[in-house]
Amino acid sequence: MIALTFPGTASLSVLHVKERAFYAAKFKSKGVCAETKRFDTIEDAVQYLNEQKSISLVLPSESKVELDIALSSLITSEEMIRQLIRQKLDKEHPDIASDTFTFTPLSTDKEKKESIYRVFLIKDPYFSKITKSLKRLHILSFVTFEEYAFANYIQRSVSDNAIAVYADEKKIIVLAIAESRIVFQRTIPISTESKKDIVISEVEKTALYIQQYKREYEYSQMILAGEIAEWVESAQRLSALSMLPVSTILVPTETGFTEDERYEYIFLSGALDLTKEKNFLPPQILRAKEYHALLNILVICGAIFFFYASFLLAASALDFQESAKSYRITQKRLQGMIDRIETYPVPILLHGKEYIDTYTKVMSHHPTDDYFTLHKLIALLPPKKSEWKRTEANDVLATLLFEKDFKNLTDLYLFEKSFDQIVQDLKKKNEKLHFASATNYSTGHFSMKIDLGEKGRGNARVSRRRRRHR
Repeated sequence: MIALTFPGTASLSVLHVKERAFYAAKFKSKGVCAETKRFDTIEDAVQYLNEQKSISLVLPSESKVELDIALSSLITSEEMIRQLIRQKLDKEHPDIASDTFTFTPLSTDKEKKESIYRVFLIKDPYFSKITKSLKRLHILSFVTFEEYAFANYIQRSVSDNAIAVYADEKKIIVLAIAESRIVFQRTIPISTESKKDIVISEVEKTALYIQQYKREYEYSQMILAGEIAEWVESAQRLSALSMLPVSTILVPTETGFTEDERYEYIFLSGALDLTKEKNFLPPQILRAKEYHALLNILVICGAIFFFYASFLLAASALDFQESAKSYRITQKRLQGMIDRIETYPVPILLHGKEYIDTYTKVMSHHPTDDYFTLHKLIALLPPKKSEWKRTEANDVLATLLFEKDFKNLTDLYLFEKSFDQIVQDLKKKNEKLHFASATNYSTGHFSMKIDLGEKGRGNARVSRRRRRHR
């Protein structure tokens, strides 16, 4: 077994969840790897987890869903914010909405009195099977994703800013790590038939994008791991393109896995000592851990009172009765705390129900909701011109014009490709959006007009009639 030390790490068992196999490692104190396991079925993996004292899960990067949700900044109660987020998820994303989500505040607009929250959901079929099959839910202490475990593994040995790449037979993970955090991440799915040239080409494009559009950071090196680290041509091509020294991570076979599986150790050991913001442990599991901790306190308190009462019994029967009464009062209070955790009361929500209902009705459809669907495009390039109006049927007709001039064709091509990727996603999600490109490659002028609502359809009909007339 490979023995690497990580100061301060407590004993932990880690399971990496994949599509066809499950990989586990047990780490003792200071991060010494005691054993590694491979399971072909989820049932065998769960049986192993039920024998552990503390476990951490590393889920596939593609099973994480990120959404941005806007709420009134007047709402400050964490429980009320969670309830409103759940309502929006149930309404707008019924296919993925559940209680297995966490959220973090992003920004607040004081003029609009609106706060934006980044919501993270877990969409993994094996995760629900694991949580339902665990006999002791409180032993699950950490849930994270592959990109965070990979980044943590890299940061243990590299202190400078770096571009990190991992590739296997299913996907490519590319990270830009700067100032001890991930400033850019991309997961590229690939097929088992993909050739080396295709994989290296995708990494080249992503690395070029990072260096051109993340210019506020300077990167000192590129690090390769997984299958791509074993290809000599990958280091040569990527070094020539990025002008960065290229290092490779070659994990020895002493990890206990086979030659093809030894890179699993990167994700397993990378789950050690992750910071709290990388933990996506769902609320119901947190409540189970709180319940278990409180139950332990109750047992300890009960034992203390028992010995104390026994001591007083030898001295005085009257003192014993007073102690027993005090014990029952304390037990009743602790039991009340447990009951409140089990029922999870929301008196604040009930008190503000009328306000929430009114707010939900008013904000059920607002022009900013329509603009918010385009937030990724606006973040990439603010529109040069925008106009909108509301029809008598309460529909919104809007037009946005995006324009930008480029000095060279490469910058124009890369930008238009990034812009087009977002446009393609929007076309699938919103049929009211209509796009018209008028990019001039001779002058380097990028132009894209976006119509929202029936206005766009009308323009499309006019355009078709004119072509037939000609």
